[in-house]
Amino acid sequence: MAGMKTSMRWGAEFAAGAMGGLLLMLLVAGCIFAFHGLHWQRGGGVGLHELMVGAWLYLAVAVNEELLFRGYVFQRLMKGTGPWISLLLMGLWFAYAHWDNPGMAGAVKVWATLNIFLAGLLLGLAYLKTRRLALPMGIHLGWNWAQGSLLGFGVSGTMDTRGWLNPVFDGRPEWLTGGAFGLEASLPCAVLCTVAILGLIFWNPHPEISKGTT
Repeated sequence: MAGMKTSMRWGAEFAAGAMGGLLLMLLVAGCIFAFHGLHWQRGGGVGLHELMVGAWLYLAVAVNEELLFRGYVFQRLMKGTGPWISLLLMGLWFAYAHWDNPGMAGAVKVWATLNIFLAGLLLGLAYLKTRRLALPMGIHLGWNWAQGSLLGFGVSGTMDTRGWLNPVFDGRPEWLTGGAFGLEASLPCAVLCTVAILGLIFWNPHPEISKGTT
């Protein structure tokens, strides 16, 4: 399977992806805060140890899900159907795979499905632009860790870790805040994911890759 041969570039892309995923979630949360959708309280009893435990947990999730959704199946599908069809199909599968998560109902299900689909496109593009799984794995890790361990939101409806901060929702609608499901069920997440996707579409880090060589 392509994309898992480690190197200095692999490590740099993983680190850049983790920072990018972290920044994206901070921007989403910041937008919600700016529209008076929430404020934070300090999470009790959560320190460096708990943050590191959360990082290891979300690293395992990122590696497992990226191997499943951007690994062999995606890469084989891409050779048979081309990049754009494979991106759309795997994005839909990625969204559908989260339908059994807690809180997937009503308007939350609509917004969460849209945003997880967009996240699938974003992660798929991260692989296509680099032909390595480092960047999508890093984005996935930073995205989940920022939501759960740092900011205290649900992560795709789950609460596997305690947050260093705890969000307090100020009575604003769930389409703005994401509610208990997490930032992935909010309008700001959809907007900023779309911006990030457009950025990746126009980013061309290695021209030889876009010409079909790796």
